[in-house]
Amino acid sequence: MKIGEQWRLSGVDSRSIYAVAGWYIHPFKSIIFTKDGVHYSELTAFQVLEELCIRNGASYKGREEATRALSNRRYTKKVPVLIATPGVAAFPTCSPNHLDCVWLFNHFMTFTKLTESKTQVEFLNGEKICVKASVAMLEKQRSRNFSVVGFYTLHTY
Repeated sequence: MKIGEQWRLSGVDSRSIYAVAGWYIHPFKSIIFTKDGVHYSELTAFQVLEELCIRNGASYKGREEATRALSNRRYTKKVPVLIATPGVAAFPTCSPNHLDCVWLFNHFMTFTKLTESKTQVEFLNGEKICVKASVAMLEKQRSRNFSVVGFYTLHTY
């Protein structure tokens, strides 16, 4: 997709999204990595996440609180959230309030250390993004993300 084109969330299958990050080149505020390539949106990364959550029945805050409750309050910072069922979840690379926050969804990805605090994330389709986080922190967050999917699977009646 060309930078001048607006990408619409409507009709997008949340299972096709690999990552959502801030992108601050006017008029766009986020970059969205999907199975079909890279797209740009006028919504912030957080607004994209909020929209995906609401389309699936709850606000981001509601999903964050549910994750905290189901994890017995183990997750208090950088809380992964279930975006949609079955099993679409995402985790933040840092505080969701931080401009550098990237949301990584539960897809296959590899991590390559660039520096102690920078990592390259590569997705199955070959797209790459550099994030300000260590490989160890990303591995921990990915593990927590899979746990979140498990919490919801176990608590489905």
